[in-house]
Amino acid sequence: MKKIVISGLVLATTLFASSLEDRVSNLEHLVNILNNKVNVLEQKLQKTENEQQKIVKKQQNLVVNVSQSRVMSCGKIKIVGFDYKNVTIGLDKGYEFTFNIKNEYNKTIKNINVMIGMVDDEDDTLVQEHLIKDDLNIAPNSVAVVKDSYVINDDLAVYLGETPKSKIKLDVKPLKIKFSDGTTVKCSRW
Repeated sequence: MKKIVISGLVLATTLFASSLEDRVSNLEHLVNILNNKVNVLEQKLQKTENEQQKIVKKQQNLVVNVSQSRVMSCGKIKIVGFDYKNVTIGLDKGYEFTFNIKNEYNKTIKNINVMIGMVDDEDDTLVQEHLIKDDLNIAPNSVAVVKDSYVINDDLAVYLGETPKSKIKLDVKPLKIKFSDGTTVKCSRW
């Protein structure tokens, strides 16, 4: 009986040992499978990070393009104040206008070509004139004083002489604006 118990123990130990080796081998195999899966996931993560970096770069380029397109809108030059006085230009009657021009662009304005309309308090346009000025230096969000003289007809001269300045307003329509960096904005006419 002792021989049977000892034989059973030897056999069980052998089977257990064989089973333990198989288990270790199976565990090693599972670890290899898991390592392969981790490697695949790391590769996918790296690919995703690369794609995200590309998307971020595209978004940054879009932000730059949006900023530039904001610059290219036409309504960012304003007349924020004006004055006029009667002058004689040669033999003609005229007026010298002083315009306070505000640059609402994010670039320095070097040249302007705008149409200016004088409008009365009933929104009737009294006169439209071209204002073309070169060699300006109007920094972003600043105001510059620009002077120009115009010959006008007698009726308008009388009207301007009799009408309080508070009842006259100016409408400005940019036609072409050049910036110090060489870029240009072109706008349609009235």
